[in-house]
Amino acid sequence: MLKDEMIAKGAKYIQSIYQDPFIQGIVKGRLDHDVICHYLQADNIYLGKFADIYALCLAKSDNLRDKQFFLEQIDFTLNRELADGEGPHQALAAYTNRPYQDIIEKAVWCPSADHYIKHMYFHFYENGIAGALAAMSPCPWIYHQLAKKIIEENQFLNGNPFNNWITFYANDTVEELMENYFRMMDYYAQNLSKEKQADLVDAFVKSCQHERRFFQMAINQEKWED
Repeated sequence: MLKDEMIAKGAKYIQSIYQDPFIQGIVKGRLDHDVICHYLQADNIYLGKFADIYALCLAKSDNLRDKQFFLEQIDFTLNRELADGEGPHQALAAYTNRPYQDIIEKAVWCPSADHYIKHMYFHFYENGIAGALAAMSPCPWIYHQLAKKIIEENQFLNGNPFNNWITFYANDTVEELMENYFRMMDYYAQNLSKEKQADLVDAFVKSCQHERRFFQMAINQEKWED
């Protein structure tokens, strides 16, 4: 199974990202407003593209169960993660005292987000659904692991202004999501060569690195050079 090797190689990034400034800001309940706005602007674009790749996978999937899964995930991404008034993006926006829609009107296509998005598209076109899921899966997996770690290692989260963000990603439904990811990766990778299957593991690991850069991108207020 691809799952065991991916998780083993990706595990070290959980601790690294947890100790980085963005997640420590979440833990402490303090993040600069500019950092949050930068993150939301980039993540709004990223998640829109995430849903687009789900749609590509839906069209290419060969059975009703998988098509239903991708359809549900498109709805979840667009209507729960992005649009829900009590979703994680809204929780961050509330901290800035600015309406979410006002923040994302000036959405920015930053270098780190650009590279991450193109990385996911590349692996879809290179190795189909298995490639896409290998590159996409670190996103929900890392957020879930981070949220659980925050809850396990910290008290008094009820007073944390980012509590809704934390509890959203700590939800146990992500465990079922990841099982579906790994199930489909194995299924759609079964006819791939050993070299191609190794590429899937590499795609997973590189996406873990992209996740770390994405958070740091907001801290650094990253932008393209003139």
